[in-house]
Amino acid sequence: MKRKIAILLTTYNGEKFIQELLDSILVTNHLESLFLYIRDDGSTDNTIRILKQYRAKYKHNIQVYFGKNIGILPGFNFLLKKSLEGDHFYFMFADQDDKWLDVKIDKLVTSLKANDLQKPKLVHSDLYVVNENLDIISESFWQYQYLHSDSINLNQILIQNVVTGCTIGINRKLAEMVYPIPEEAVMHDWWIALTASAFGIIESINEPLVYYRQHSSNTIGAQEYFFSMKKLIEPFVMSKYTRQAEAFYLKYSDKLSESQRKMLNDFIRLSYVNRIHAVKIIFTHSFYKIGFLRNLGLLAKILFQKRK
Repeated sequence: MKRKIAILLTTYNGEKFIQELLDSILVTNHLESLFLYIRDDGSTDNTIRILKQYRAKYKHNIQVYFGKNIGILPGFNFLLKKSLEGDHFYFMFADQDDKWLDVKIDKLVTSLKANDLQKPKLVHSDLYVVNENLDIISESFWQYQYLHSDSINLNQILIQNVVTGCTIGINRKLAEMVYPIPEEAVMHDWWIALTASAFGIIESINEPLVYYRQHSSNTIGAQEYFFSMKKLIEPFVMSKYTRQAEAFYLKYSDKLSESQRKMLNDFIRLSYVNRIHAVKIIFTHSFYKIGFLRNLGLLAKILFQKRK
């Protein structure tokens, strides 16, 4: 018997594209073992009506929850809790605007099966960047944003996440470990990637498995990698990374190695220590982003930000 797959989806005013996403998921040959957990975040358009129609058609596969507007991260936390109450072995995440390739679930499951009983495991893939009509803007999201899928060591993911939530597949060990995701997490995918990096395995599938649709209403969209002086003078946001790292340290302190504790403690201090000490910490632990220009911007902000 196939192991059960839970796919988690939060929706909000997604009437324009939600049917295309659901149809692209439900064509899978894993339909008998696939379960969609959907939470609507207080939509005011036709999203709720559409979800009820799909729930009526796919009674075996779809569970829908309706509630007030609480945001993406609390929504995924709610769905993780509900799905972990079942006997699912694999967990995936979806965004309401995208379209999945019909091989996506097969590819993720095949990769997750290898060593899936030994360690927490995460698999992620590249994406096609597309416009509203699914015309391709870029054949590779990783190239479009100048990301390296193998930048998955803890020191790298603390400063920059390369794992995109709608491409993720994880095993139950990792799902149980990450829940509940704290409110200090920058996003659910970043927290999951941090946990997998520290305690498990991250593997990449070097091909696009999602059409990542870009439009005016994207909550989080894809912007082509570029550099401008404006980036150097924008308000410094290191504190959101260090808050996430502090929450990570508190949640997993008893599981971290001594070197991991040292690294996290130093990273957390980046928001507080003097400029020279902050730069020294960055070089000591190689807290580098991907690309010379990003790191130039990082160092400029470290040097010119107001210290706490």
